[in-house]
Amino acid sequence: MMTVYDCLALPELREAELLAGQGGLTHTVRLAHVVDEPDIRRWVAPEVVVFTTAHNHPAEEAFWAQLFRDLADEHVAALMIALGRYLPEIPPSALKVADELDLPVIALPWTLPFVRVTDAIHRRIIADHAISWTRVAELEVQVAEAAVHAHTLDDLLAIFSRLLGHPVSLS
Repeated sequence: MMTVYDCLALPELREAELLAGQGGLTHTVRLAHVVDEPDIRRWVAPEVVVFTTAHNHPAEEAFWAQLFRDLADEHVAALMIALGRYLPEIPPSALKVADELDLPVIALPWTLPFVRVTDAIHRRIIADHAISWTRVAELEVQVAEAAVHAHTLDDLLAIFSRLLGHPVSLS
């Protein structure tokens, strides 16, 4: 399972800067999505890293504070924003709101194309899923073998306990 912290460890994000929300670095990431719509709430979903250039976004503290509240209410994993062309900085008082909400706000260099980062995130998510499904397939084989080779129900439960790493009992 990928987290915001894992995203920040990607080589593509070596120049990223965490501006706020360090408490949310353990948020799960299941998707990366670009949204430049100011009314962002209906365009996002839980566990999504949202990217924006801040095009169409005012530089006002009240706007950003409300945006951070909306993103946190929607359980967005993090906000990554390319600062520079449309917005030189996020008002510090709004960043305090993001900190209080444990919403990671990450500044990206204007020159970093979002597609490089979203591609890296999605490749990592797919790789994680491939590892999980490989483990599921291995367990399926082991369970089938256990069912064939166990002589008693107690033998089967002992094998299941070993496979799962904790005791299994039948009630």
